[in-house]
Amino acid sequence: MPLTYTLKRVLEDERVPDATTVAFSPDGLLLATGSSSGRVAIWSVEEGQVMDTFLGRSAVTALIWKQGGTKQRGSHGFIFIGWHQGDIAVIQVFEGTVRIEGYLAHDVPVEAIAFKANPMRLATGGSDQVRTWAMTDAPAAKPLHFMSKPESTAANAGQARRVASLHWLDHTEHLLASFVYHGIVMYDAVTSQIVQVLHIPTMISLSPDNQTIVVHNLNGGFDSYELKTGKLVKEYRPHVPESGSGAILPFPSLYVHSGSAILGGMPTGATCWDTADGFILTTLEHAAGTVQALAAHYIDAKDLFLLATGVSKPSSRDAPIAAHIYQTIDMVDESTRRTHCMQAASTAIIHLPFPVPYFVSLLIIAALVLLKMI
Repeated sequence: MPLTYTLKRVLEDERVPDATTVAFSPDGLLLATGSSSGRVAIWSVEEGQVMDTFLGRSAVTALIWKQGGTKQRGSHGFIFIGWHQGDIAVIQVFEGTVRIEGYLAHDVPVEAIAFKANPMRLATGGSDQVRTWAMTDAPAAKPLHFMSKPESTAANAGQARRVASLHWLDHTEHLLASFVYHGIVMYDAVTSQIVQVLHIPTMISLSPDNQTIVVHNLNGGFDSYELKTGKLVKEYRPHVPESGSGAILPFPSLYVHSGSAILGGMPTGATCWDTADGFILTTLEHAAGTVQALAAHYIDAKDLFLLATGVSKPSSRDAPIAAHIYQTIDMVDESTRRTHCMQAASTAIIHLPFPVPYFVSLLIIAALVLLKMI
C-alpha cells in the first residue's frame, strides 16, 4: 500500500490547552493526551471528541498506553502517567469506567515511562533517577530498584543528568535509558548495574527488532545507530532545515510501519523517512505549534495506519488544538481515492522508458485507473 497520509482529525477542546504526550489505545479506537495543565484527556479517534478527562497536580510529562499482562474483558488496557511533581498514576480503562492508582515515584519530574508485559514491569525516570516497579493487573505497582547513575565524561562535564527516554528490550531484563547529555545506558534491571554505554546523547526511539536506535541530533535532523556497536547507520534530513537549529531539547522520533520507516517531530509538523535509504516518504504539516509527541498504531482488521502528533504550544484559535490524527490514504473517501489513482497512473506514464504517442498515453492512463478502481 502507498505510504500516503491524510489528516483525519484535529483534536481541540477548551479544557485541553495542548498535548505534551500522546498515545493510542491498544485497539486504536482511543487516543490519550497529556497537557501542561496537568489534564489527561481520552479522545475518540473516530469522533474526535473527549470521552473522559483526569486532572493531576502538575503538568503531564510522560504518558504511555499498554495492554497489560493479560487482556481483560471490556478493558482498553492501562494508561501510565508521569507528572512534573514526581507522582505517577496507573489508569485501567474499561467501557464506561476507569480504575486509578497513584504513587509518589520521584522527587523530580517524571520524564520517561516504559512498560513490559512478561513479567509485568514498569520503569520510570526523571533527572538522574531511573527506577523499576513490579506491576499487577489490579492495577498495583510495587517499587523494586533504583538504577546506577551514569558517570560524567569530559564531553558532558558540568551538565546535569536528565533522562530523556526509557525502553525495555524484548524478552530480557535489560532496560535502555537515554540521557540528554550523558548518552545511552543499558541496565541489567535485576542487578541495577550498567552493562553498556553509548556516548550518543539525546532522546531515542528503539527499532521493533531491538537492533537500531534513532535520535534527534539537536542540530537539524535525525540519525540512526546500531545499538550493539554505536555505529552510525543513516542520516535523515528534512527538506527545509529546522528553524533555530541547535535545539536545547530533542524532538521526538518513532519507528513506524514495522520499522521500515522513521517518523520525526519538527517545529511545524512531522516528517517520515524510509529507514533503508533515508528518502523522505511524506511530510505531515500543520501550523498549530511545535510537535513534541508522536504516536502510531496499525489496525490489522482495516489495514489502516494511524499517526498522531501532539502540539506543545497553544494556537491562537478559540479552542486550542491538542493533537492531529492522520490516516493512510487508502481509507479516505472514494473521490480522494480516484484522484490518488489518477496521480499514480500519470506517474507510471511519465516514467515509461520509451516515447509513446499522446493518444496512447491517454488510453494507458484510463486503463490503469479502471484497474485500480476494480
